[in-house]
Amino acid sequence: MDIIYFLAQIDRLRKERKMTKAEFYEKADVTASAVSQWRNEKTVPAETTIQRIADLFGVEVSFLTGQKEIPPTEKVDGMEEELIQIFRLLPDDLKAGILAQIKAVLVQRGLLPSQSE
Repeated sequence: MDIIYFLAQIDRLRKERKMTKAEFYEKADVTASAVSQWRNEKTVPAETTIQRIADLFGVEVSFLTGQKEIPPTEKVDGMEEELIQIFRLLPDDLKAGILAQIKAVLVQRGLLPSQSE
């Protein structure tokens, strides 16, 4: 599981629902310390915890973990489809660099948690 992706999904869903971090910790029955350990890749959440978080947000575990990137209720628009098609044409060595640049922009804009948090 890509823990950065997992945490970004949680942050996105939490913000969409206007839920504070404290509210998330309470409702998900996790501690700030545990989330910090996940973020620093010292531990990973238990499967039961991942399921509890998925249930809290009403999404599938696979959506949180990156195994299924688009929830069934969302549709890909034309620009997203074009981006996917272009990305698929890139050689793997370029994909990694471009993905890193996209993540950096999202972190800079506060849309993705930084790895140092």
